[in-house]
Parts: sequence; structure tokens; C-alpha cells
Amino acid sequence: MTRLDQDKIQHHIIHRYENLLLDDVTLNENDDTVQGELSLLIDANDPLNRDIFLKEKFNGQQVLLPCVGMEILALGAIVSTGKLKPGEMVIYTGIGQYKRNHDFVAGERITGNVLQKSVKGPFLRYLGSLSTPSGELVCEGDMKAFFTQADTTNDDSAAKKIDLPELNHNLPLDPQWFSYKADAMKVADAMLFLDNTSIITSYTYPDTHPFTKGHFPGNPIMMGIMQWISIEDACLTYCLQHDIQGHTTLSCQAKIINQDEHLVSDILGITVDVWVNVDGIPNQAEIQTTKRLSFRTMVRPNEEIYTYLSDISVTSQ
Repeated sequence: MTRLDQDKIQHHIIHRYENLLLDDVTLNENDDTVQGELSLLIDANDPLNRDIFLKEKFNGQQVLLPCVGMEILALGAIVSTGKLKPGEMVIYTGIGQYKRNHDFVAGERITGNVLQKSVKGPFLRYLGSLSTPSGELVCEGDMKAFFTQADTTNDDSAAKKIDLPELNHNLPLDPQWFSYKADAMKVADAMLFLDNTSIITSYTYPDTHPFTKGHFPGNPIMMGIMQWISIEDACLTYCLQHDIQGHTTLSCQAKIINQDEHLVSDILGITVDVWVNVDGIPNQAEIQTTKRLSFRTMVRPNEEIYTYLSDISVTSQ
């Protein structure tokens, strides 16, 4: 067994040290498996500014944004695979069978496990889970990664075009709707379409975003979890616009589309819990399950994305 601290981890991957969502990784050196155990503690005043990934939930308690759990596991999987070669980076192409079970509370140490399940050329598949100090499951899912060159860009010739419905709104969204989390984690600027079962929100990824420095150095790409989080913001907007009160669960499908109408990501089997005007909880949304998330096209600074939710159904809790 070999334990890597942050100083060693930052030499394994090209993500910048600040915002690195790992404190340590212990590698299993069994020749038959690629497996790692990781841990992480984020406090409200994290010295690496990782409190950007926290939000306010029950009665002011700070917890991790749920989707970020899969980013933690993704980084742990990369480090467990081995040190990246010069000029190499890893892009995650998909997340499957995601399930959230429990909050990760600020100030508690979270632990996790990642296991490499298969390798097909440059494509690798991992399983992972995170747990609280008392052993409760925080989240779990599988991940597909692609090892490529650090200067990789989009191949627009292969991008799938998506036809949007005729847009019926152009409503700027009040940033205060998402004040339960850091400004950098708000992934909705405007609502462009709304009906009984669908919504489209838009977001421009700014070149001043704090993640552009390290994801990736010299080749900034929007983090996949930012696209995922845009679904939460669209769900909250849907409930606010339809005056849906209380604690509800939305089920839907989603597509993320860029300004050229190319498919960025395709997300199936989503359930999202939403709280509106619930005592002790700021209005917010939180993804609970996702059957499959497939990343298709990179998003770069100053590009715009459209988050298109369809087949929305609402259940009261």
C-alpha cells in the first residue's frame, strides 16, 4: 500500500493544486487490480478555497453540492491509475447509475473507494463510492474516462445537432434564487422556454470562472459536473415559475446543447429533489439519481449552453 498526500497527488494529475478535491489517496499495489482509497475534509474556510463546492442546506448547515461527489471519485480514479504522462490529460465521457444517499457535512472527513473495472484501449471504466465518518453511504456511481492529449479540442464534424422548440421566453434569472451556494456554482443566467413538462435555461461559461485555471491548464474546459448542476438550477426555476411549493421530486430527461445547437451532454433517468418555501431550508434543488450521463462535446470559456429538460413530472414529498 502506498499513501499519496496532496504534494504527491498534484504531480500525478494536471488539475491545479487549488480546488483539488483530494487530501490523500492510498493505492492498492496488487498487480491484478487498480484500486484506491481516498479521503477529504472541506471546512467553511478551506485553505484551498474548496468551500466553493459547499452550499447551505438545513438551518444554515454547510454541505457538499451532491454532484461534486462524483468529481471527487473521478480524481481518485485517475490518481489510482498512475501518474499522467507529460502532455496527457483525462476526460470523463460518462457517469452511470449515480445515486445520492446522504449529505457530506462541512468539517467532517469523507472517505471513498474507487475500483477500475475495465480497460479498452484509452477508455477506462471505474466504480466508486463515498461514505461519512459513521459509514453511511454518501453517493455511488460508475465513471468512464478517456486518456488523451492535453491539447485535445472538439471535433465539430462529429457533433450531433439538436432541434430546440421555438423559444417563448427571454427571462433573466435573479441570482438571489441560487444564493444558497457560491456564485461560481450558479449555472443558469436566463429562462428561454417553459411549458407544463419542459424548460430551457441558458448559461454562458465566463472566462473569469475560477475553474478555468486548472481544468485544464492552458486548455480550459467546463467541468462536467457544472453541466450536471445546471439541471438542478433549471429544476428550481421550473418550480418557481410554476409556483410549486414545498418539498417535491422532479423526474425528467435532459440535454445540454451549445450555442451552435450541438449536443454537449445527454442525461437520462434523472430525479431531483426541490425545496421551495420550506422552513429552515433555502430554496434549492438537489439531484438524487441519474441513470446515465454521456458527455459529447467540450464547452469552453465564453461559450453558451442551453439546459433542456423534458418529460418533467412532479411528485409531492
